[in-house]
Amino acid sequence: MIIYFSGTGNSPAIRLHITQTIGVVCLLVICVVGSLLQSCSRSDQNLTKDLQQLSYEVDHRSEYQTRKMQQMDSVRMYITDTTDICEQIELYGKLIEMVRSFSVDSLQVYTAHRLELAEQMGNPFYIQMARLNRAELFNLMGMYLEARQWLDKAAEQPIHPNLLPYYYHLERTFWGYMQDYASTYQEQCLYKQKAMQYRDSLMMIHPEGSFLHTLVLADKQYEEGDYMQSLQSLQEYEDKNIIFESEKGIFAIMKAKIYSKLGDKRHEEEQLIISASADLKNAVREYISLRELAILLYEQGNVRLSYKFIQCSLNDALACNARLRSIELGKIFPLIEDAYRKSERQTQHFMLYLTISIATLMIVLVILVIYRQRQMKRLQAARQSLFIANEELNEANNRLEQANQIKTAYVGRYMEMCSYLIDRFDNYRRDLNRLGKDNKINELLKELGSQKFTQEQLAAFYKDFDEAFLNIFPDFIDNVQSLLRDDAEPLRFKNGERLNTDLRVCALIRLGITDSKQIAGFLRYSLPTIYNSRTRMRNMSKGDRQDFEQKLTTL
Repeated sequence: MIIYFSGTGNSPAIRLHITQTIGVVCLLVICVVGSLLQSCSRSDQNLTKDLQQLSYEVDHRSEYQTRKMQQMDSVRMYITDTTDICEQIELYGKLIEMVRSFSVDSLQVYTAHRLELAEQMGNPFYIQMARLNRAELFNLMGMYLEARQWLDKAAEQPIHPNLLPYYYHLERTFWGYMQDYASTYQEQCLYKQKAMQYRDSLMMIHPEGSFLHTLVLADKQYEEGDYMQSLQSLQEYEDKNIIFESEKGIFAIMKAKIYSKLGDKRHEEEQLIISASADLKNAVREYISLRELAILLYEQGNVRLSYKFIQCSLNDALACNARLRSIELGKIFPLIEDAYRKSERQTQHFMLYLTISIATLMIVLVILVIYRQRQMKRLQAARQSLFIANEELNEANNRLEQANQIKTAYVGRYMEMCSYLIDRFDNYRRDLNRLGKDNKINELLKELGSQKFTQEQLAAFYKDFDEAFLNIFPDFIDNVQSLLRDDAEPLRFKNGERLNTDLRVCALIRLGITDSKQIAGFLRYSLPTIYNSRTRMRNMSKGDRQDFEQKLTTL
């Protein structure tokens, strides 16, 4: 869409154009990022699937090995059936090809038989080939002194043109091993130079564009540090030619080494899987790819699969009797095994903790259910208790309200009595005053010395106290009687009394007055009289005599 506009940069047309451009860019970015994420996710899924397939092949590698042993049995039968020495030598050559990376012990036997037949036949070509076979055997066994001797024996006569590729390859391999295990830097440089010389000879002898030429060329570029060019050489060959099953493993391990140098772990893992799968299907026991894949997985934290692959590599190396590979595996195997054991222990501990946690949760759940049921029962009992308590509280409130009403009435009675006593004392004063004015001194003295007025007022006070108290506690006498023993002396009352001295003392204790001096002053009794009264009542009480007065306060 084309938008025509004119005017300043702030026009609506410009803003619309910018907005649309930004929207398109954002959409493209989202699409690209989404595509990359989807691609990475698909790649991870493919790697996981390939690892699962490789794990399956590791578990079933005995089937591939059995198939290969059946093929070797067929070749051995042909050797037994034929009497032609030349044909036997060729058949031993096939067996050597089969067992080269399968069993070093068998390789030792077959190379020895082949050398014996070649010397028996006296054919220089076969003798030279058999000596090279022996050199290869000792290279694989890590016996480099013996390997050097057999290579020198083979080179006593000019190497046959048909054997030159094989000879250069063994020399390249020999000096490569010597470089890897050189003790000094000078020796390492010397051995590296010799290995490069034989590698260059291999390149010259193989036709350009062939499988072996491409492989040696890629190896040279790799050693020179030109990793991208080395990868490109391998890729160009794959694009132009069909890769056979036996060649896939070699190509893949070479590409894996390149990706490792480039730091591309994902593609390195892919190529190691391809190479390891090819080795297993071809019943190869002396290999590198599965070991390197185990190390890579160990570095990624996939300890379980790493341990499985490294154990498979070690078992195959021991079965093959490849001492060099066994030594290399012996360095890394303890680390992976230790990590695997730790992982297993952690898994076992986790499962144990999980089981304990589940069991604990179940126990807690059962406890909570039981606790809830008990709480429900307690809640029900609490509700019942609360209902009873409310009833009791209501009853107590009613009693308190009634007591307040009684106390109010008692206070009114007390005020009335005080007023009455004031009036009586005022009248008594007037009578005395009149006698004094009339000069009736003898009558005045007689009146002052008489206890009649005091006795009358005290009797009136006792009577009024008894009535007021029994109005508040009408059942007090019966309640006190219930606290006394059945054989106790009965309570006696004077004519017209409602309470006697003992009951008045008990009444004051009920009202909270427990001090004997206060009781004596209040009732105008002597202190011994009060002591005797309290002692007498305690002695007549039921149960513990010390609890009698405490029981009085609750009547």
